[in-house]
Amino acid sequence: MAEDLEMFLRQKGLERVTLMGHSMGGKVAMTTALFGSPKIEKLIVVDIPPANKGLGGLFRGYITAMEKIARTEINSPSEADEILKPTIPEIPIRQFLLTNLKKDETTSKFRWRVNLASISEYLDALGEFPPENLDKPVFDKPTLFVRGSRSDYIQAGDEELIKRYFPQAVIREIEAGHW
Repeated sequence: MAEDLEMFLRQKGLERVTLMGHSMGGKVAMTTALFGSPKIEKLIVVDIPPANKGLGGLFRGYITAMEKIARTEINSPSEADEILKPTIPEIPIRQFLLTNLKKDETTSKFRWRVNLASISEYLDALGEFPPENLDKPVFDKPTLFVRGSRSDYIQAGDEELIKRYFPQAVIREIEAGHW
């Protein structure tokens, strides 16, 4: 995904970038920065540390529920929400996942805009950090980590790890959960 992001930056002709990512997007942003992209001047990472945090069981359940929707012809996001409810009782998580549901202009049916098969196949790898193929795992430019006060994704003990990869990092907490 970091390579895809780097290619996107090149294709759009973006030379000076402040990159921000939340959760899995934060891992992509961190990885892209650590690969040494000269385009990235500043980094903002929202509610995810640079650590191996397994995505297994909980996220596997999300993907399975989303795949069930993909196999069903649905006519509205509320129909998709009903399918998610038994597996994902938390409304904010369902609402977040449903932001990836888009109406197909041709068929007028709803479908996922994310590649569920790829996410499912590489889910374990997505939880790993840093990627094994990093030569110089330090991004020594301005970096902001934002932690949600009602989230357990960034723990107090993660600060040392954050500073190892991002020496200029500042960590701030906001009143929010992860989703």
